[in-house]
Order: sequence, then C-alpha cells, then structure tokens
Amino acid sequence: MNTFTKWIATGLLTLPLIATAGPHGNSMEGHMDKRLDRMKSHLELTDEQVQELRGVFDEHHEKMQSLHESMQEDMREILNPEQQEKFAEMHKERVEMMKEKGHMGHDRNDRDKKGEHGKNHH
Repeated sequence: MNTFTKWIATGLLTLPLIATAGPHGNSMEGHMDKRLDRMKSHLELTDEQVQELRGVFDEHHEKMQSLHESMQEDMREILNPEQQEKFAEMHKERVEMMKEKGHMGHDRNDRDKKGEHGKNHH
C-alpha cells in the first residue's frame, strides 16, 4: 500500500470520528444543535424547518456510520494481519493529531483568530 493510499484510507476511517465528535469533544448531537442554531439564526428558519433539517442530519449520520462499518470490513479482507496492525497504529496517530489540531486539522487558536469557517472577521 503506497503512502497516498494509506493517508486516504486513514482519512476515510477518521471521518466518522469527526462526525461524531463535536467541537471540544462534545457529542454529535451537541454539534448538530449548534449548527442548527446558527442556521436558524442566519437563515431565519422556522421551527418546522429546523426539525426537518434535524431529520436530514440524523439520516445522513446513520448512513455515514453504516458506510464506515462496511468499509472497515472490506479493508480487513484485503489487509493481512501485520498490515491491519500497522494500519490501526496509523489510525490512532491520525486521531491524536486531529485532536491536537481541533478535529479538522486547523489549530484552534488560528480558528479563533479567523472566526468560523476560517474567514477573517474585522
């Protein structure tokens, strides 16, 4: 497995962790609530729209988890035991790095300076 493939696979394995870990380690539900609150405020959503969006978020989160589990099974069938062990270590290192960088690869201090979504706010 070449380096590029390893990083892609690690990223795909880490994606559900990002989805379930909200800002500063909060649950997915807490992250979703914050996102919906921002959307409601900025887009002037009705309560009905917020509930519909919550359903969409829940549905897609479940699909992501299912896809992740399926991918894990497929990968285990391809990798030999030694490769599986090495891959698990790569995954662990990637998760730790993401925790240190604030889950999305950006330094938390940098994100605080720039504001939400990395845009500079004056």
